[in-house]
Amino acid sequence: MRQLFLISSVIICTACLPSTHVIEEGTETGTGVKIEAPKHDSEAPEITETGSLLSTERLLETGVLEIGSSKAPHTLLIFTEHNCNYCRTFHKEQLPILISEFINSGELRIQISPFVLNKYANSKDLAQAAICASKQGKGLIMHNELFSESNRDLKSINSYAKEIELDEAEFEICMNNTGSGSTVSKMQDWAKSLGVKYVPTFFLDGEKFEGLQYYSDLRGRIEKVLED
Repeated sequence: MRQLFLISSVIICTACLPSTHVIEEGTETGTGVKIEAPKHDSEAPEITETGSLLSTERLLETGVLEIGSSKAPHTLLIFTEHNCNYCRTFHKEQLPILISEFINSGELRIQISPFVLNKYANSKDLAQAAICASKQGKGLIMHNELFSESNRDLKSINSYAKEIELDEAEFEICMNNTGSGSTVSKMQDWAKSLGVKYVPTFFLDGEKFEGLQYYSDLRGRIEKVLED
């Protein structure tokens, strides 16, 4: 009976431990941080090309993909990488809800910037593919493809361009253009100047926070800036 009581006490105490946000190591020599699996408090509809959740997008001169109204008073900037599981969780599960709750209303715009991690051999190609698709107005859909698929080599990237009906010749030229590669490098320098070391890293109206957030926490942050 005493043993049963002790076991029950351990279970109850474990349930009282505070939840943690998740962070994936983004430095070249990092070994990663031991993290707790993220929890999600809502289901997200999938981003589709013809779906009502597909918001207005534009490619900024810096190479950043901006989603939502350019006149939105608040901005959420995210640095992301397509091999990062927590970046994928944000894109697939949380971004569609943000579009529905804050972006379509014109209150918030989201800026997506790839962050190259040299520990992934294909990281720069993936960043460049996102930029090249954005030049044809399909950056968000390309991000969706790159996060959805496990095959992310150049051959696969070209097949995704065909699937989302990009101009394949124009896409290939862009992928081979040294100018596009230079844009990726400049974005990398910019990210590092902001102190970005991890993915995902967020800046909400300039306030920095790292790691995948519980959606309720992220919503709370956004609602707070909307109230100010």
